[in-house]
Amino acid sequence: GRLIVEAEPVGLRTGGGEQLRRAMVRILAGSGELGRIAAFSLDRRLDEEDIHLLQRAATVAALAITKEQAVSAVESKYRAEFLRDALTGRAGQQAEAVAHAASLGWNIDRPLVVVVAETDEDDANTQRTPEEVRTLQQRFVRAWVNAVGTRDGSIPVAGFSQEVVGLFPLPSPTSGSIGPSTKGAAPDSRSGSGTSATSTGSGDAGGTPNLPDNATIMRAVGDVVREVSGDGGGGRRTFATGVSRPVTSLDRLPQAYEEALKAVAVGRQMQGTSAVAHFDDLGIYRLLALIPDSADLRRFVTESLGELATDASPEYADLRRTLSVLLDTNMNVAETARLLFFHYNTLRYRIAKLERMLGPFGSDPQLRLTLALALKIHEMRGI
Repeated sequence: GRLIVEAEPVGLRTGGGEQLRRAMVRILAGSGELGRIAAFSLDRRLDEEDIHLLQRAATVAALAITKEQAVSAVESKYRAEFLRDALTGRAGQQAEAVAHAASLGWNIDRPLVVVVAETDEDDANTQRTPEEVRTLQQRFVRAWVNAVGTRDGSIPVAGFSQEVVGLFPLPSPTSGSIGPSTKGAAPDSRSGSGTSATSTGSGDAGGTPNLPDNATIMRAVGDVVREVSGDGGGGRRTFATGVSRPVTSLDRLPQAYEEALKAVAVGRQMQGTSAVAHFDDLGIYRLLALIPDSADLRRFVTESLGELATDASPEYADLRRTLSVLLDTNMNVAETARLLFFHYNTLRYRIAKLERMLGPFGSDPQLRLTLALALKIHEMRGI
């Protein structure tokens, strides 16, 4: 099973029971904690001598981990710099970028989606110490790298200031898994051809045949998100995840990166913390999110919905739900009654009440549009 580190005391234990047959010490370097070493016994209590041996082992482990971290930090820096260059269109021509990526063990010569994972907590306005924030972000990045690496070691993944970015290959339309035909293999930098078995078309996913649909892509990304949030160890802080449209040429990576960032920001407004959103699923929210002044949006909602914009009465939430379904069904009363499990006459009564509050939206298409927008804004968080 999973050992919950936070629940385990360190050093010599007192009391009785099974807990005396295990011990744990910190691996320390400077003022930071690098990890912990645990020992378990099947038949005896662990004593001071055992703790002393564990502490000596922790000292050796600290030296080894510090050395490994120094090397890893340099490698991660180069990887992150290249990925940032690729996402901003500064990685050079396609062949040059593919070869550079291959030298880092990455495969970018295949259809991709950009995935951005950003912690929900604002690190610029936090009560945590800078050291704690840095440790949490490093753990977050490692969790993503490990979760992705077990599926395909050639997927580019790197951490930036508050986010992790990955260039995920498109999952197989049949198995739904990530990169089954290219797992673990970086492209041959001497070859101009891609390594994906999927037809790539002309660099624009819109006209490319045989690409998996968004639902398949989101299931594959969702599997990674769940692993990072759970046993992957990155779930100590919630995070939002955004996914771009597929791209089949590297010159579209900057646009895809912007799409993934937008999916994170708008997805968080739509779903709250731990949001997972695809750019194509943002709909009208993409436009609403462009309005910089949230006070204007709140004013529009209040002017359009009146008292229905509030929760002053317990029935207002139900009335908003009724109005939303009515508009979604294009004022089909019978279908709305079926979806809401209302009697037809009950729904007629509700419609009459809504029109007294909001105006004759049943016969005014412009008013229906206004109300539909107001309801969408009302659903957004943080405005």
